[in-house]
Amino acid sequence: MEDPAAPLSFKVFLSHRYKSTDVNLYFFDLLSEAHSEVQFKVDEGLNQISMTRLERMVRDADAFVGIYPFPGSPDIKPEMGELRKASQYFRLEMDLAIRSGKPAIVFYDQRYKAILPRASYCHPYDPQELAGLGGNPTRHKQAKAVQTFRGTVERAREYRLWEPRELSRQQDKVGILLPVGDMPGAYPREHVEELRKLLADAEYECVPIDVPASLKPEFLLQLWELDWILVDVGASSTSRGRSKRQPSRRWNVRCTVPSRSGMTRTRWSGTTSTPCCVPWRRT
Repeated sequence: MEDPAAPLSFKVFLSHRYKSTDVNLYFFDLLSEAHSEVQFKVDEGLNQISMTRLERMVRDADAFVGIYPFPGSPDIKPEMGELRKASQYFRLEMDLAIRSGKPAIVFYDQRYKAILPRASYCHPYDPQELAGLGGNPTRHKQAKAVQTFRGTVERAREYRLWEPRELSRQQDKVGILLPVGDMPGAYPREHVEELRKLLADAEYECVPIDVPASLKPEFLLQLWELDWILVDVGASSTSRGRSKRQPSRRWNVRCTVPSRSGMTRTRWSGTTSTPCCVPWRRT
């Protein structure tokens, strides 16, 4: 039983702009004042975006924190195109936060108000207030939002300890959900074996999964046990159970496993709550 008087220690995925030091420190102080010890997890900002890596980082955190300033002077009025360009990575990571269902709080420069979603956990701030020397008139509102966020994280973390999906998932266990055999569009067995060896070299346990004719609870429970999944979303793999009018796409994505941090050049498949990586395949 945790001491209610002790600071709440939890991990958050931090989505922010590295170069906006003053704004970051301002909101870091707000989080610290909420009787919290926050451990930040951040994306390393590699040249190639790995959606699998990002999704796993968000999933393994207790919560999501976004701090979204607009670069430059606080009194300029940027064009819509400039706002979209400056917020493109913010919006990508917010999408992951929404998918994860984790507790979230986002403080954003009010000039982004037409770009970012107006969710209850999103709080605009006036950049001129933060840049001024006369104090911040809305700091008390921001502090109250942080306190509410802290309480939400505490309750969500307690529930997560007993969530069936979390109890089922086994760390570093990877599913391989690929069509194999002589059917049109299937993978040659030797290619799947090469993928399996690639994963094994990175110390992942590989679990072959049969492509189901239809989704059943047993199949979804099997997915819950996996850390992430290597899956093909091409036409031949996703045609089962689909109407002829439903379009399907074929991805040409190179798959490598440079480290245990995840695979590079991957895309998210939104059919399950388990991170998915789409492999490269010849066409």
